[in-house]
Amino acid sequence: MHRPFWLRTGAVAIPQASSALSRLDSYAMLQGSTKGITMRFLLTLIFLLIPLQFAHAQDGRVIKVTASFSILADTVKKIGGGRVTVTSIAPPDGDAHAYEAKPKDSVILTGSNLLVLQGLGFDDYAVKLADAANFSGARVIASKGIQLRKTEEPPEHHEGHGHDHGSYDPHTWHNPLNMITAARNIADALTQIDRAGAAVYEANLASFTHEMRALDQFAHQQFDKIPPEKRMMITTHDAFAYLGDAYQIKILPALGISTVNDNSAQKMAELIDRARTAGTRAVFLENVSNPTVLNMIAKELGTLPSGQLYSDALSAAGPATTYSDMFRYNIMQIVAAMNK
Repeated sequence: MHRPFWLRTGAVAIPQASSALSRLDSYAMLQGSTKGITMRFLLTLIFLLIPLQFAHAQDGRVIKVTASFSILADTVKKIGGGRVTVTSIAPPDGDAHAYEAKPKDSVILTGSNLLVLQGLGFDDYAVKLADAANFSGARVIASKGIQLRKTEEPPEHHEGHGHDHGSYDPHTWHNPLNMITAARNIADALTQIDRAGAAVYEANLASFTHEMRALDQFAHQQFDKIPPEKRMMITTHDAFAYLGDAYQIKILPALGISTVNDNSAQKMAELIDRARTAGTRAVFLENVSNPTVLNMIAKELGTLPSGQLYSDALSAAGPATTYSDMFRYNIMQIVAAMNK
């Protein structure tokens, strides 16, 4: 019986899948029904996608990748599967805005074939670390090609943090459709290093793309249940504007684009007045930020914080250890607060 190329290609050949599909063929013929055919189709997809996710290079080579922060590291894992090992410079639950690379961090880059960066000034610490370590591997900017949102803040340099965002918002990952572009950039960079793995990277990218589109649809379904006038929330810093643009949510950040920015007392008072007038009680802490400012705002509004969102990093444990888990968790937290 004819087998599709992805079962006959040596890089992803899985004898167990071929044997199982033969049994499914017999089952489908015995069933003689749509049910049998549908089952075969669904299980075929499982056999296709899972082996690709965990396939290793036949020559035993594993591509070593360093990512600037945890969200990109998780994306590399999704695209690279078993052909890569990934290390994140800024750790889960770590604030990349305030992160300062340490000399010991240069060890992370030792032997790395690829450095994955967000760009837009978000992870300058990783760029400086790589330059100081004379990193000779490839570099890729994950945000390249994404339609960027201009900020209202003038370009500025945050002294002591080596952090310059320029005039564009770097938090592109809060729209899952932007993650498709980021993953495409990563897949292309991996293919340049490991051409033998091209089929694996393309297959994993296709699976990832489907997953991101499903997340986008999920978010639309959730927010469509919320009246437009209730789609407003207060966050610690201005990290969720791409989310706001995608799902028509008004975001009121207490701080600016970076967690190391400060807002004037006048701007804070204006924010509280706007929230009070609109009846907004969705006030969110963030896993990477000091809760003091948001606790004060919640108190002024006569409420308690609605919970914690994951803004610039995954969680080390708990509900947001992958990008998809983080996005779904954030959406459900926001929707629950807006429904109160």
